[in-house]
Amino acid sequence: MKKTGFMGCLGTLTLCLTTIVGCQKKVSQPTAMTPPVVVLKVAQTRDVQRSTTFPGKTVPYQTVDIVPRVKGYLEEINFVPGEIVKPGQVLFTIQDFDYKVAQSKAYAELKSAVTELDLARSLYESAVKTNQLTPNTVTADEMVQKKARVENAQSKVYAAQANYQYQTQQLYYTKVKSPIRGKVQKNLVDVGNYVQGTGAEILTSVVEMDPMYVEFDVPEEVFSRMYRRMVQETGGPTIGSAKPATANNSAPQEGKLTAPPIPAADQAYGEKLHAQPAFTGEHAPVPPKKEQTVSAPENPSTSQSDTAQPAATAEEKPASEPAAMVGQTSPEIPTPAEDFDVKGADSSGTGLAGERQSQEEKLMEFELTFMGGESDVTCTGVIIYADNRVNAKTGTILCRGEFQNPHYEVYPGRICNVRINGSVCKDALVVDERAVCSDLNSKYLWVVDAKGVVEKRPVLSLELLPDGKERMLEPYREEKVRNMDGFETIVRTGIQPGEQYIVEGYQKVRPGTTVSPKSTVMP
Repeated sequence: MKKTGFMGCLGTLTLCLTTIVGCQKKVSQPTAMTPPVVVLKVAQTRDVQRSTTFPGKTVPYQTVDIVPRVKGYLEEINFVPGEIVKPGQVLFTIQDFDYKVAQSKAYAELKSAVTELDLARSLYESAVKTNQLTPNTVTADEMVQKKARVENAQSKVYAAQANYQYQTQQLYYTKVKSPIRGKVQKNLVDVGNYVQGTGAEILTSVVEMDPMYVEFDVPEEVFSRMYRRMVQETGGPTIGSAKPATANNSAPQEGKLTAPPIPAADQAYGEKLHAQPAFTGEHAPVPPKKEQTVSAPENPSTSQSDTAQPAATAEEKPASEPAAMVGQTSPEIPTPAEDFDVKGADSSGTGLAGERQSQEEKLMEFELTFMGGESDVTCTGVIIYADNRVNAKTGTILCRGEFQNPHYEVYPGRICNVRINGSVCKDALVVDERAVCSDLNSKYLWVVDAKGVVEKRPVLSLELLPDGKERMLEPYREEKVRNMDGFETIVRTGIQPGEQYIVEGYQKVRPGTTVSPKSTVMP
């Protein structure tokens, strides 16, 4: 039994070896390698608009933080967060009862001061008439005292008038308004909170986004070329020659830098302040006398800041008083005025750029594109500003452009690309950017000749075109290079118009490889 089992195993092993040998005889021999299939494209020339692209960031045209200027409880919020507000629109209302009371009190003090001035003036005029009819009836000391009383009363009127103006302005500040047009932020303080009025507490903010600015940094050598081209095209800015002032001529010379005039208080606040008068003498010719009366409002405690207070009226007096009486009429009570001109940004969306273009001044234009694949959002504008110095840390110059944003599509703080067009390059050689390969030494293309043989061709690349899909190359060159053995070799650089190069599938080729004649040629 054991012998039979051994013979059975031996037979089975023999059968397996025979089967393996038979299978090996049926394996086919390897054939020649199939030429790789690649995608080709033909090099062509065309006119190309050269341009330079810089990364930038959008900046709002105007930004205003709305802060309270008086303290009190916040009574109302008069806007919807996110809406477009107008210049002068009331955004917040602060409780104004205390300020109305203060305004009424200041008005009463002003009326009392005007009454005292009229009384002092009448007494002085009576003494003057008495001395004219009966000389020396009123002594010189008494005349000086009466004149001083008029001066003192006039000073009190000025002080009361200033206090009334101040209290009226404080009442006006209880209506917190927007000084510009723009998109308003949500309220940062709710109704019922007490605001201090110190300017440190921000209620909301308003941002004007039409027009918009874009700021970007330009390398100094690139900026130099751009500026020279701008000067050639536009003539550059008009700069006057600076002439130093001579010792004999203290007047400002042409080209000399002078500080701008500082506006007066009445220009800054729109208030008509009265200058302090001064007496010129006792026995001057007598001008006509005007009698002043002041009427109080029906209910001063409830008068609003934007309602004009009653102005002083005057009546003619006999021509018997001296010209020394300066300030014959009591000062007018001014109409409450706003503390700023509510002028918003140019609603046409042109701003400074529009003003310059209206003056037929040529400006350098740019095109704005945004990152993130928003190809449908493209803005154009003009460069309106360049900084007056080079940033020593980065070697760049800050530039600012302005563009229209009528529908508020572009928000401040967005990262974008600013493209500035340069000169037009005629008959430029352009290839597909996907075909340009790189190694440690240079950039190269895989060029395919008429027989389908692949050649590795070095190229000298220029800038990438704005669409990011094509690149300009320097023209084709052939140079003779002498090696160490004294033999000369022709080195070809670049590609000629009409030659074919590989766009896709160059990973499968090597120098001297023959590609399939079925390779696809892209237009």
